[in-house]
Amino acid sequence: MSKPDKKRRKSNRRESVHSPLSSHKRVGSALVSPASALEKLHLTSWRDDHAPEMLWAFLLASALERADYLQLFRKLVIWCKDNISEALGDTKEAGVWKQPDVIPDHTRLAALSIEELRQFLEPIVHSSKALEALTPLCALQCVPGIDRWRIALGINSTEIEWDRLADAVIPMLDHQSEVSTDVRWLKLVTCIAGGKLRFPESMRTHAEEILFFPDRGDLRSVRPSIRAGEMRMRRESPGEWIKKFWDTCYRGTACLDPTSRDDYPASDVGSLNLEDILNARLALTHVFHEMSTATPNAKLDGIIGMGLYALSLLHEMKWCRSDGLASGRFILRSLCEVLITAKYLGAQNDPQLWLTWRRFGNGQSKLAYLHAERHTDGVPEFIEIDALEAIANDDKWMEFQDIETGHWQKSNLREMAQKSDSKDVYDKYYQWTSTFVHGHWCATRDINFITCRNPLHRLHRIPRLVHRGSASALKDAIELSNLVLKEVEVALTLGENSVPRISMQSE
Repeated sequence: MSKPDKKRRKSNRRESVHSPLSSHKRVGSALVSPASALEKLHLTSWRDDHAPEMLWAFLLASALERADYLQLFRKLVIWCKDNISEALGDTKEAGVWKQPDVIPDHTRLAALSIEELRQFLEPIVHSSKALEALTPLCALQCVPGIDRWRIALGINSTEIEWDRLADAVIPMLDHQSEVSTDVRWLKLVTCIAGGKLRFPESMRTHAEEILFFPDRGDLRSVRPSIRAGEMRMRRESPGEWIKKFWDTCYRGTACLDPTSRDDYPASDVGSLNLEDILNARLALTHVFHEMSTATPNAKLDGIIGMGLYALSLLHEMKWCRSDGLASGRFILRSLCEVLITAKYLGAQNDPQLWLTWRRFGNGQSKLAYLHAERHTDGVPEFIEIDALEAIANDDKWMEFQDIETGHWQKSNLREMAQKSDSKDVYDKYYQWTSTFVHGHWCATRDINFITCRNPLHRLHRIPRLVHRGSASALKDAIELSNLVLKEVEVALTLGENSVPRISMQSE
C-alpha cells in the first residue's frame, strides 16, 4: 500500500481542540499554556475517578443490547425519582456545588437499606441476562456496600471474572464513547427527573432532547451537551474505594505486551552479539514489572527508559554499521548525555527532580506537536503526528501541560536561525530530533514503551521487548540537502540549478 501524501495526512486530522502555540505566554524560559492561568481550576478525570462509580451500569451495557440497557436505565431513573430524590437537601452548600444524591452511583447506593436496594435492583433481577451481567461486580470486595448487593441479587460470587470486567471497562477509557455517553446521560437525566436540575422554558427543546435521548434532536449537539452537563454532576472528591478498585485490577491481572521476541531485527554484523542486548532488555523489563505499582513512578519509568534507550542506540550503531560514521558520533553523544543525566539524577536522589525531567520531556513533545501542526505545507515526513500527540497527552491533557524551553541545556542555535531567516527550518526539524540526541523522556518513551493492551490497567505504558522502528527521515534529509545546495549557489552567486539536486527514488 502506498503512503498517503502530506496533504492527505493533513486533511484527515481531526479539528484541533487545544490552544495553538501562539496563545502560550512566555514566562521566563517557559511557554505557559492558557489553561494553566485559570484560577481555581479543578481537574477531573472521567476514566480514573468517576466512571468506576457507575461500574454496575457499564457491566449492564457490556452484556445487553443498547436498546435493552437504555430501557432498563429509564426504569431505574423512575425509581430514583420516586424514592431518593429528596435525600440530604439541596445540591449547593455554602456556595459550593455538590453531587445531587439522586444519582445512583455506588457510593450513593451503598447508603440505601437492603430493602431499598432490592427495590432499585428489581428490574435487573427480573432479567436473567442483566442479572448475570452483574456477577463480576459481586466479587469485588472494594465496592461500597457489596455485601448487600450480593444479598439483593442472590449472587454469592467470590472469584473475579476478569474478562467480563475488562469488557465493561473498555468503554470507560474513552469519555466520549457511546457507552460512556449513555452512562453519563443516566446520571444527568436522573438529576433532571429528580428535580435537581431545572431548565427555563426557553430551553424546553434542549431539555426534551436530553430526556428522550437518543431518539430526539441532532446527536452531534445532544451528545456533547450531555457530557458537559454530567461534568457538573460529579462528586467534588472521588471515593477512596476507586483507588482500591484500580489497584485490585492492576494487581489481579498481567500486562499485555503486543511486542514479540521475533520482532527483534536480526543481524550478524560486527562483533557484538544481539542476543546480549535482548537479554539485557528482558532483565530491565523484568525489573520494571517487579517494581511497578498502580501509581506512575517517574523515577522507575525514567531510569528503565534510559537503560532501554542506551540499548536501542547500541543496537542501531551495530545494525547500521555507523560506528565509523558521523551518525555514530551522534549516538556516542546521546549515550554520554544519557549516562551523565542518569548519574546526576541518581546522585541528587530527589523524586521531584525525576518528575521535573519527565515533565520537561512531555513539554518538548507538546512543543514539537504544536510546531508541526501549524505548518501549512504539511507535517514533515519523519514526524508521526498521532504518536507525538499521544506522548504529549501521556500524563495529562496537553492543554494543561506547560512547555519548559530552557531546562537541562540551552542552545544558541535558535538565535542563529532567527538571524538567518531559517526559523521555519528550526521549528520543523530541530525540536523533535533534539529530544532523541539528548535522550529526553519523550524520546525514550516513543521507542521503548508501548501502551499495555489490558484495559484494566487504564492504558498505562510498559517497556517494549523490542524497540520500535521509526518513520523514515530520508525524504526530509533530501529536502534539507537540496536547500543546502541552493545556499551554495546563492553564496557563490552561481546560476539557479547550477548544482544538481538530489531526487527521491521510487521503490
